[in-house]
Amino acid sequence: MGKKYRSHFEIVALMVEAVKDCGQHKFSIMKYASINCGQADKFLSSLTEMGFMERYVMAGRPMYRASERGVAYLRQYYVLLSMFLASENETKQPAIMYQHALRPE
Repeated sequence: MGKKYRSHFEIVALMVEAVKDCGQHKFSIMKYASINCGQADKFLSSLTEMGFMERYVMAGRPMYRASERGVAYLRQYYVLLSMFLASENETKQPAIMYQHALRPE
């Protein structure tokens, strides 16, 4: 079974997605983004420093929620992702059309 490597952009998007609707604790974010504790610590520190997430304390536990800047990042990430996917589908279309043209009926 092959291992899927993800970009930092994808991991950031997953982490912001995990906290966009309501605050979550670190373990929930780790589980949603499929990252380990060390990665979570590094990303959470960076994301709060950049203003993509806000850290607060609830019942003595640190919690995280998406900021407006984080939600804006998420919107732009999905726009770019859809553009890449559309581009990928367009490059596959001519090959499919060509195959249909060669197929005897």
